[in-house]
Amino acid sequence: MTLRMRYSVAAVAAAFGCSGGEKANGGLSEPIVVHATQTTSGVPSVQFIAGELPGSPPATDGTASLTPSVMSFNAANNPAVVPGVSGKSFTGSATNDGSSVGVRFADMGTGYWVLPLGIPSQYAGQLSFAFSADFAPTIPPGNHLLRAVAIDSSGHAGTAVDISLCVESLIPDNLQSCNPSAVAPATVISLHWDTNFDVDLHVILPDGRDVNPKTPLVVDPAVADAGAHPSEIDRDSLGQCVADGIRQEDLVFQTPPPPGIYSIYASPFASCGMPDAHFTLTIYMRGDDGKLHPAGSVIAGELLAMQANGGASTGLSVLQQQF
Repeated sequence: MTLRMRYSVAAVAAAFGCSGGEKANGGLSEPIVVHATQTTSGVPSVQFIAGELPGSPPATDGTASLTPSVMSFNAANNPAVVPGVSGKSFTGSATNDGSSVGVRFADMGTGYWVLPLGIPSQYAGQLSFAFSADFAPTIPPGNHLLRAVAIDSSGHAGTAVDISLCVESLIPDNLQSCNPSAVAPATVISLHWDTNFDVDLHVILPDGRDVNPKTPLVVDPAVADAGAHPSEIDRDSLGQCVADGIRQEDLVFQTPPPPGIYSIYASPFASCGMPDAHFTLTIYMRGDDGKLHPAGSVIAGELLAMQANGGASTGLSVLQQQF
């Protein structure tokens, strides 16, 4: 990071009347929290600034962009985001007359994040930027625009660039929340808990097989999955006690579950240093409107650290469900 880049972040904060670039919550309650991944030791790399993003909104009429300009802006892997997820990566580049980049959602939040431009990109006259982002669990599902603008060392900003992110529903719906024509799963068994405690969802199928995060697939000829969405448990949340911000596991049936009795368990795999975890179990089914709706009552329970079993058993019996 050059001295010019270091000055830019402070200059932007000063230009918009922010003490140290932070206001009130320091951005921690924003829908997105940004962490720079190109940093220099001892130099503040990201600051939160309250208020609207400076510069001009994205051009939609074919007019030339104002400089400095963001030249590329991309979400790593895919543009889908699970509410509550942390560490999703983004990269981009801007013209080298800029010193930093401002980032925020176009339709939510009370301010924006400023991070410095880094090393020269593969394209002449451009500097790269990279950051990871944590997303609040309260973000409404649907398509949202994430906006970036390049800022020079005097605090002058150019024309912003948007990328569209699909914020998924907390209950897996095959991205129907972003694409209404998508077909929702037939049934979802959802286990959610409140602390960073490694809880595993276990579902014993009528044929006796145990579906859980370690053996997540429902492999049965009677379940004729279509397309790219298999019937399976969607994640091993808190696996190896690595916090993912989600604390939820879902067994997703793309087609109606084969008839029979399903035994559902909440298994305390590891306490991860937490004394307990409070969980809820909810079953969702696709209604006549094609959307998922709760079916039956929400069941609540508690698991204690002393019960952690490392996968030696299926854990606490929560529900016997007839499908």
